[in-house]
Amino acid sequence: MAQPVGFDVEDYFNDFANESAMAEAARFKTIPTGSYHAQVTKSEGRYFEQKDGKSGGKYWSTVFTDDPTPKAEWRKGVQVTADVLNVEGKKISTIRLEASWEDKRDDKGNLDKMFKQWEQLTLAVFPNLKVKDGERKSMGEVLEALAQYPIKLMITESFKTVAIDGSTKWKTAANAEEAKVFREAGYEPKNFVQRVSKV
Repeated sequence: MAQPVGFDVEDYFNDFANESAMAEAARFKTIPTGSYHAQVTKSEGRYFEQKDGKSGGKYWSTVFTDDPTPKAEWRKGVQVTADVLNVEGKKISTIRLEASWEDKRDDKGNLDKMFKQWEQLTLAVFPNLKVKDGERKSMGEVLEALAQYPIKLMITESFKTVAIDGSTKWKTAANAEEAKVFREAGYEPKNFVQRVSKV
């Protein structure tokens, strides 16, 4: 009867796993650009603070501090975690997005991305809401509905590319071949939620 072939593990105590393979295995798994159904699994309250972007402009970032006392300039919002599903309804990834019901404007005077994502989340679970007629839903009503009903997400797969001068930017691959080139070049992949809508 065949038996497993063993060895003394102490003989290999100084061996290392391949560095690039370890980095690849540890990398957050991304999914291709496309439209997906998703189910929200968690909504966590977060404070956000405004920071200066490296290439100009400002953005909102989660507050990390040892002093949890809220500051007047902080913004209240939520970090929403959702399971992304394939056509058979099976989970293929997890994605997070940040949204805020507190309206803020960008440098051009337009309502910013965090508020627009809150508006999209609201209308995804209350598609018949007559916003123009003044109908509204509370933050709690929106989060309760998100926990119950699926939503649709338009997700892009982007790669952090590095220019000759060392500057970086996120570039969305036009197709699977371009995504493969970016991966082989070692560019960091990340999924971004571009739009939320009703199923």
